[in-house]
Amino acid sequence: MNIKREFERSLPDSLILTEEEKRKIRTRINGESIVQIRYKPILVSVLSLLLLFIILAPALSMDRLITGSPIPLTATKKQQYYEQYLQIVEKAMEQKIGISIEVAPKESFKETDWVTPREYNNMIQAHVDSFLQEEKKVLASLPIEHAVMKSEGMASKKNIFILATW
Repeated sequence: MNIKREFERSLPDSLILTEEEKRKIRTRINGESIVQIRYKPILVSVLSLLLLFIILAPALSMDRLITGSPIPLTATKKQQYYEQYLQIVEKAMEQKIGISIEVAPKESFKETDWVTPREYNNMIQAHVDSFLQEEKKVLASLPIEHAVMKSEGMASKKNIFILATW
């Protein structure tokens, strides 16, 4: 049984097909199919990878290798970091009079002690904030005493000194 002959017999005589239509019919009958590329899965995969990269890019530190070990800093980079550390400490000391913060000498820094200035700033700021919170708690716990007028017209009150150590 030949499908092609059966198909030709089933066509009415008055039906006239163009060569293009005949070619399409032949390809369908013979089972030849045009390879269709599925673009949707490829597009979804590419967009997923792009989205994943965009989300993870800020989390990846450019100062670290894939292994997670820090990239060795050059002497000039260490000097720049150290100068920025000094500026950060100066700004922190301006926030509260009497607070004493010092940066260790550059020679005493180990290779693992070097952090980015942003991380160092966050660390120092957290230290200053905790100091200020502690100071507020101490001051809030002290009783408030008003000045007392003496008969000579002089005012007196107790002097309270708070020694804070860092």
